[in-house]
Amino acid sequence: MVEVKEMIDLKLFAEEVLGGYECSSMEGKQKMITFLEDNNWFGSKPVLVDGKVMLTSDQVKLYSEPLKIFFAAQSSKVNYEGMITMLRAKFPETTNQLTVFFDSVEFYDEAMFYISDFLLYSLKKDIFLMDDQEISSLMELAINDLIKSHGLVLTFFLSWLKENYKTAYKKEYFMKNRYSMAQSKQAYDFDEYLQLLYYLFNEEYIKKEKMYEKATKSKNYADTWLFLSLHFICSLRVTDMERIPHPTLLKSPVNVLKHIENNQYDDSEARQVLLSITTRLCVLPLTPSKTSGQKNISQIKFNVPESCEVHIGTLLSICEAHSCLADTFEKSLIRKISDYDRISRYMGEEIGSLFLESNFRSRSANKSYLQSLYILADDMSSKNESVRIKGYLLASIARSHKGSYGKFAGVTAEYLKDAKMNGLSAEFVAKELFERGVLSFVPSMLLKIITEGSYNDLSFSQQTQMIQKLNLSPNEIEQTVEIVSKSKRQSEEIVEELLLSGKNKDDILEILHKIGTGAAFSKQSESLCLLTAINKVCSFDNRTQCVGCKYEIKTKSTMLLLVSEYKRVYSLYQESSEEIEKEKYRQLLMKIILPCLDEVLLCLKDQYGSSVFHSYEKLIKEYI
Repeated sequence: MVEVKEMIDLKLFAEEVLGGYECSSMEGKQKMITFLEDNNWFGSKPVLVDGKVMLTSDQVKLYSEPLKIFFAAQSSKVNYEGMITMLRAKFPETTNQLTVFFDSVEFYDEAMFYISDFLLYSLKKDIFLMDDQEISSLMELAINDLIKSHGLVLTFFLSWLKENYKTAYKKEYFMKNRYSMAQSKQAYDFDEYLQLLYYLFNEEYIKKEKMYEKATKSKNYADTWLFLSLHFICSLRVTDMERIPHPTLLKSPVNVLKHIENNQYDDSEARQVLLSITTRLCVLPLTPSKTSGQKNISQIKFNVPESCEVHIGTLLSICEAHSCLADTFEKSLIRKISDYDRISRYMGEEIGSLFLESNFRSRSANKSYLQSLYILADDMSSKNESVRIKGYLLASIARSHKGSYGKFAGVTAEYLKDAKMNGLSAEFVAKELFERGVLSFVPSMLLKIITEGSYNDLSFSQQTQMIQKLNLSPNEIEQTVEIVSKSKRQSEEIVEELLLSGKNKDDILEILHKIGTGAAFSKQSESLCLLTAINKVCSFDNRTQCVGCKYEIKTKSTMLLLVSEYKRVYSLYQESSEEIEKEKYRQLLMKIILPCLDEVLLCLKDQYGSSVFHSYEKLIKEYI
C-alpha cells in the first residue's frame, strides 16, 4: 500500500491545474471531474484515504497532459495542436490525412479539436485500414459522443478519405439521430403496426386461430399475448407494467381455463376481473418507477377502451389462472417477452415473423401510442393538425372489424384519413367518448344537440341502496334528489353558455374530441376538465381536487374514485361519535359524492347499456 505522504489530494491537484486557466470555480472543478470520468480516469482511478480522494505521483503525470489539452480547448480560441500531436503519435497516417482535410475545408477550431479528441480515444487502427463493419462500430460511438454538427464533419471526412485515398471500407456513412420517430417508423411502419394489432385484437382472427384455446393450454402463449397487447392500450414502461397487481378471479384457476377453452366464460366475469385491477390502481395509485425519487408526479394510467374490456379481462384471467397453477403468484403478472425467438416459438411464425429483423421494442410501441400515430400525419394534409388518433382507438376498431387483415388495413387507413382530411364527425367523436369511458352530462348533451338538435331528458334514480344506508328521512331524500337535479340543471346552463358564446358545430366537436382523447386534463387523473377542453385555465386556483366542480368531466375512473371515497367517508360517518362531525360527513356524502355517483351511473346505463351497467353495479355493491 502506498504511503499517504507520497500522494496528493485531488482538491489540491485540481486547484493547481485550474489555476493556470483562470477557471478554478466550482464549474471548472465539475468540468475537470466530468472529463476524467468520461475517460474512465485513463485506466487508473484515485483512492479514498482517511476520507480524502488521493492521487499517486504516477496518476498526476497521467492526468496532467490530457487535462492541459482539455482546458486549453475551453479558451476563446480552441487550440487543438496538442491533440493532433497526441493523435499523430498513435496514428500518423490518419493524422496526416485529417490535417490535409482540415486544410482543404474551413472548419471551426472547436470542431477540429473534438473530432481529433474522439478519434484519439476511439481508434484502434488507422481509418483507411478499417473495413465497413469497423467503421459502423465507430459511427455508433460517434452518435453518442459527438454532437450532430461535429458528427457531420466526421462523416464528411470519411467520404472525402474514401474518394481521395484507397480505403478498406466501401460504403458511405451518414449521421443519424440518437432516437427519432423515423427509427420507430422503420421498426413499426403503419402496415406492421396494424398487422400486429389485427393479430392480437381482432375477434374473428382470434376465433379462427383458436387463440384463447391455445392460451389456456400454454402459459408462455398467454403471457406473450398479454404483454404485446398492453402496448396498444397504454403507454407504460415495462418496469411499470411489471408492477400491475394480480387480478382477483371469481372462479378457481382450473375452472377459469376450462370455461374459456370451451367458450363459456361470461363477459361480465371478464370485465369484473379487469375491474379488480383498475379499482385497485385507483384506490392505491402507482407513480412511474422512473420518477420514484421525485414528488408531485402523476400516477400511471391504465384505462382500457370499452370495446376491449372483455378481451383484456379474458387475457388477464388466463394469465392469472396460469400464475396460480404454476405457483408464481409472488412474481409479476406481466412478463417481458420481446425477442423474435420466444415470440415465434410461443405464438407461432405468423406473429413472430413481424420481429424477424428487429425484436419488439416497448419504447417504439409506446411512441406509436403516445404520439397518436403521427406516422399518418406525415403522409396527409396538415389541414386538421388538431386531429390526433389515440392508439387505443385503433385497438377498439381492430377488435370489432369483420374480414381479413388486408380489408382491415384498407378500411382503417381510409377511416383515419377521412378524420384527418375532412375533420371530426359526430360519429367519430362519439366513439372516442365511448372508448374513453366519459360519464358526464355535458358531453352527452352536446353530442345529442349536434346529432339530434335536442337532447333526451335523463331519468333520475330514486332511493338507491347507498342513500338508504344513511338513514335519511323522506325530506332529506327529497333534498338529495333535488341536489342531483340541480347538478343536471347546472350542466344545462354550461351547455347553453357554450352555445351562446358562438361555438359552432365544428368547435363543439373539437371540444368533445379533446375530452375523448384525454387531452382535456384536470388536477386529478381520474377526471377531465371542460375548461381545459375550451383552452381556458382553471378558475379555482386554491382547489387541489376536481370532484364536485361544475366543469369536471367524469369518467369510469372517476366512478371508481367516488366509490372509494364513499366507502371512506361513510366509514368516518359511522365511527364518528360527535354529532357535529357526523353531520359534516353526512352532508359531504349527500351534497357531493352521491350526486356525482348518480350522474356517472345514469350516464353509464344510458350510454353503455345494461350489461356494462350491471358489472359496475355489482362492483359497487361488493365494494361498499
